[in-house]
Amino acid sequence: FLPNFCGLKAVFATVGGGELLAIVLVLGSGAAASGIWSSLSVTSLFIQWVGLLTLAVWCMARRWLARLEARLAGTLTWLLALAVTAAISVGGPPLFPGLIGQGFDPTFSPGRLGAHLTVAGIVAALVLRFVYLDYRWRQQLVVEAEARLEALQARMRPHFLFNTINAVASLTRDDPKLAEDLLVDLADLLRASLSKIDRESTLADEIALVRGYLQIEQQRLGERLQILWDLGDLPMDARLPPLILQPL
Repeated sequence: FLPNFCGLKAVFATVGGGELLAIVLVLGSGAAASGIWSSLSVTSLFIQWVGLLTLAVWCMARRWLARLEARLAGTLTWLLALAVTAAISVGGPPLFPGLIGQGFDPTFSPGRLGAHLTVAGIVAALVLRFVYLDYRWRQQLVVEAEARLEALQARMRPHFLFNTINAVASLTRDDPKLAEDLLVDLADLLRASLSKIDRESTLADEIALVRGYLQIEQQRLGERLQILWDLGDLPMDARLPPLILQPL
């Protein structure tokens, strides 16, 4: 269920979400109005480092994580975010010497580390929960689309089947060859209706299927059914979902 963390959309979401988180944390900390911009800049810098490096680690580990079971992959992804946060919290002060004296405290504090890990854990859990729900929603869309296709394949109306059998029965003595052709067309239609929904077909196959269907209907409707085919230079080898022309 893990998405592509390497894309620009993920980077923009991380930067934007990090800035919003920095604003919320600074406003909620009760910092003095005179030092609010300094606190916001330092907090924003720290969050952006954590967010972007976490995103980079997730990006590099995604192929490996994709081989694991979903719950294990989600847990390890969450732990990776905590590991990046801990690494920057502990090893970060030497990276920002120019910020000392501007609201940045270079000394290590277990309490500060615990606060960073708590915030990072909550944010990472929310992000992973969101991407998991988005993945399930997309899965549901696929399932619904497959269900609609299955319903379409099952829409072989009983009266059409009965009429075809009656037409074949009436032609058995008068025109055995035509009766045999109608049975072959009916078998092709039934085979297409009962085949797997994930298979692919071609435009040529679909047109042949429709021609067989119309040949059956022609025996029942006679001159009342007039058909004009205008195919032009259509690519007959184009890949299509099965029964895509049947509703027409």
